[in-house]
Amino acid sequence: MLSAIAHSLGKDLVYLAAEITCLWKLMCLNQFHNMIPGSSIEMVFEDSDKIYVDILESARDMKENAIVALFGDSSMCAAEQATSTLVFNSTSWPCTDVVAVPGMSQGLGAQQVHKQDQATLMVTASVPSSGMQIVSPVNDANVVPVSAYCDSNGHFVLENLYVMAKFNASSHLASFVD
Repeated sequence: MLSAIAHSLGKDLVYLAAEITCLWKLMCLNQFHNMIPGSSIEMVFEDSDKIYVDILESARDMKENAIVALFGDSSMCAAEQATSTLVFNSTSWPCTDVVAVPGMSQGLGAQQVHKQDQATLMVTASVPSSGMQIVSPVNDANVVPVSAYCDSNGHFVLENLYVMAKFNASSHLASFVD
Protein backbone atom coordinates (compact mmCIF):
# COMPACT_ATOMS: atom_id res chain seq x y z
CA MET A 1 0.00 0.00 0.00
CA LEU A 2 2.84 2.39 0.80
CA SER A 3 4.37 1.80 -2.64
CA ALA A 4 1.02 2.50 -4.31
CA ILE A 5 0.64 5.74 -2.33
CA ALA A 6 4.18 6.85 -3.17
CA HIS A 7 3.65 6.01 -6.85
CA SER A 8 0.29 7.80 -7.00
CA LEU A 9 1.84 10.93 -5.44
CA GLY A 10 4.50 10.95 -8.15
CA LYS A 11 7.33 10.19 -5.74
CA ASP A 12 10.62 8.86 -7.07
CA LEU A 13 9.72 5.20 -6.69
CA VAL A 14 9.13 2.54 -9.29
CA TYR A 15 6.04 0.51 -8.41
CA LEU A 16 7.30 -3.09 -8.55
CA ALA A 17 4.11 -4.76 -9.77
CA ALA A 18 5.94 -7.76 -11.26
CA GLU A 19 7.91 -8.38 -8.04
CA ILE A 20 4.79 -8.02 -5.88
CA THR A 21 2.97 -10.50 -8.13
CA CYS A 22 5.91 -12.91 -7.93
CA LEU A 23 5.98 -12.68 -4.11
CA TRP A 24 2.21 -13.23 -3.99
CA LYS A 25 2.49 -16.33 -6.19
CA LEU A 26 5.31 -17.71 -4.03
CA MET A 27 3.19 -17.19 -0.92
CA CYS A 28 0.21 -18.91 -2.57
CA LEU A 29 2.47 -21.78 -3.64
CA ASN A 30 3.28 -22.38 0.01
CA GLN A 31 -0.38 -22.46 1.01
CA PHE A 32 -1.37 -25.57 -0.92
CA HIS A 33 -3.39 -28.34 0.71
CA ASN A 34 -0.43 -30.26 2.18
CA MET A 35 1.19 -27.23 3.81
CA ILE A 36 -1.64 -25.91 5.94
CA PRO A 37 -2.42 -29.16 7.85
CA GLY A 38 1.29 -30.05 7.98
CA SER A 39 1.08 -33.31 6.04
CA SER A 40 4.00 -32.58 3.66
CA ILE A 41 7.42 -34.18 3.98
CA GLU A 42 10.13 -32.34 5.92
CA MET A 43 11.98 -31.21 2.79
CA VAL A 44 8.89 -29.30 1.62
CA PHE A 45 8.73 -27.39 4.90
CA GLU A 46 12.45 -26.58 4.74
CA ASP A 47 11.96 -25.16 1.24
CA SER A 48 8.86 -23.19 2.23
CA ASP A 49 10.65 -21.71 5.27
CA LYS A 50 13.41 -20.41 2.98
CA ILE A 51 10.85 -19.02 0.55
CA TYR A 52 8.95 -17.25 3.36
CA VAL A 53 12.21 -15.66 4.58
CA ASP A 54 12.83 -14.37 1.05
CA ILE A 55 9.25 -13.08 0.78
CA LEU A 56 9.49 -11.22 4.09
CA GLU A 57 12.91 -9.73 3.29
CA SER A 58 11.72 -8.52 -0.13
CA ALA A 59 8.54 -7.07 1.34
CA ARG A 60 10.52 -5.31 4.10
CA ASP A 61 12.88 -3.82 1.51
CA MET A 62 9.96 -2.58 -0.60
CA LYS A 63 8.33 -1.08 2.49
CA GLU A 64 11.51 0.72 3.53
CA ASN A 65 12.03 2.05 -0.01
CA ALA A 66 8.45 3.35 -0.07
CA ILE A 67 8.90 5.04 3.33
CA VAL A 68 12.06 6.75 2.12
CA ALA A 69 10.28 7.82 -1.10
CA LEU A 70 7.35 9.24 0.89
CA PHE A 71 9.18 10.86 3.80
CA GLY A 72 12.87 11.07 2.87
CA ASP A 73 15.98 9.44 4.31
CA SER A 74 15.43 11.13 7.67
CA SER A 75 12.38 8.89 8.21
CA MET A 76 14.73 5.96 8.76
CA CYS A 77 16.81 7.62 11.51
CA ALA A 78 17.96 5.66 14.53
CA ALA A 79 15.25 5.09 17.11
CA GLU A 80 17.42 6.67 19.83
CA GLN A 81 17.23 9.99 17.95
CA ALA A 82 13.49 9.87 17.36
CA THR A 83 11.05 12.01 19.32
CA SER A 84 7.93 10.75 17.55
CA THR A 85 6.80 7.85 15.41
CA LEU A 86 4.63 7.75 12.30
CA VAL A 87 2.11 4.92 12.64
CA PHE A 88 0.42 3.67 9.46
CA ASN A 89 -2.83 1.68 9.48
CA SER A 90 -3.19 -0.39 6.31
CA THR A 91 -6.55 -1.89 7.31
CA SER A 92 -9.99 -0.76 6.19
CA TRP A 93 -11.11 0.16 9.70
CA PRO A 94 -9.90 2.61 12.35
CA CYS A 95 -7.52 1.11 14.87
CA THR A 96 -6.51 2.03 18.40
CA ASP A 97 -3.65 -0.07 19.67
CA VAL A 98 -0.44 -0.07 21.65
CA VAL A 99 2.62 0.52 19.48
CA ALA A 100 6.05 -0.80 20.42
CA VAL A 101 8.89 1.56 19.55
CA PRO A 102 12.21 -0.19 20.26
CA GLY A 103 15.08 2.01 21.38
CA MET A 104 13.21 5.32 21.65
CA SER A 105 14.40 7.57 24.44
CA GLN A 106 13.09 6.68 27.87
CA GLY A 107 13.12 10.33 28.90
CA LEU A 108 9.97 10.99 26.92
CA GLY A 109 7.85 9.56 29.72
CA ALA A 110 5.72 6.99 27.91
CA GLN A 111 5.31 3.45 29.16
CA GLN A 112 8.70 1.73 29.23
CA VAL A 113 8.76 -2.08 29.01
CA HIS A 114 11.94 -4.06 29.60
CA LYS A 115 12.31 -7.40 27.89
CA GLN A 116 15.54 -9.36 27.58
CA ASP A 117 17.82 -6.35 28.21
CA GLN A 118 16.04 -4.22 25.60
CA ALA A 119 13.86 -1.27 26.45
CA THR A 120 10.79 -0.70 24.35
CA LEU A 121 8.63 2.37 24.57
CA MET A 122 4.90 1.62 24.46
CA VAL A 123 2.55 4.32 23.22
CA THR A 124 -1.13 4.32 22.36
CA ALA A 125 -2.05 5.22 18.82
CA SER A 126 -5.47 5.87 17.29
CA VAL A 127 -5.13 5.71 13.52
CA PRO A 128 -7.89 6.12 10.92
CA SER A 129 -8.49 3.42 8.31
CA SER A 130 -5.88 3.45 5.54
CA GLY A 131 -4.34 6.42 7.31
CA MET A 132 -1.47 7.51 9.44
CA GLN A 133 -0.88 9.30 12.72
CA ILE A 134 2.21 10.83 14.28
CA VAL A 135 2.54 9.54 17.82
CA SER A 136 4.62 11.51 20.29
CA PRO A 137 5.06 10.25 23.83
CA VAL A 138 4.26 12.90 26.40
CA ASN A 139 5.92 13.58 29.71
CA ASP A 140 3.50 12.30 32.30
CA ALA A 141 4.34 11.92 35.97
CA ASN A 142 1.44 9.44 36.31
CA VAL A 143 2.99 6.78 34.07
CA VAL A 144 3.03 3.45 35.89
CA PRO A 145 6.16 1.34 35.31
CA VAL A 146 5.50 -2.11 33.89
CA SER A 147 7.59 -5.21 33.43
CA ALA A 148 7.21 -8.38 31.38
CA TYR A 149 9.34 -11.43 32.14
CA CYS A 150 9.38 -15.19 32.60
CA ASP A 151 9.60 -16.41 36.19
CA SER A 152 11.45 -19.50 37.47
CA ASN A 153 8.33 -21.66 36.91
CA GLY A 154 8.19 -20.78 33.22
CA HIS A 155 5.20 -18.45 33.63
CA PHE A 156 5.03 -15.31 31.54
CA VAL A 157 4.47 -12.44 34.01
CA LEU A 158 3.02 -8.99 33.38
CA GLU A 159 3.36 -6.71 36.37
CA ASN A 160 2.92 -3.09 37.38
CA LEU A 161 2.40 -1.29 40.72
CA TYR A 162 -1.23 -2.41 40.87
CA VAL A 163 -1.55 -5.90 39.40
CA MET A 164 0.42 -9.00 38.49
CA ALA A 165 -0.81 -11.52 35.93
CA LYS A 166 0.89 -14.87 35.32
CA PHE A 167 0.27 -16.96 32.20
CA ASN A 168 1.29 -20.60 31.80
CA ALA A 169 2.96 -22.15 28.74
CA SER A 170 -0.47 -22.59 27.10
CA SER A 171 -1.13 -18.85 27.52
CA HIS A 172 -3.85 -19.50 30.08
CA LEU A 173 -4.12 -17.11 32.99
CA ALA A 174 -2.51 -18.97 35.91
CA SER A 175 -2.93 -16.25 38.55
CA PHE A 176 -3.98 -12.65 38.91
CA VAL A 177 -3.12 -10.59 41.97
CA ASP A 178 -4.25 -7.03 42.55
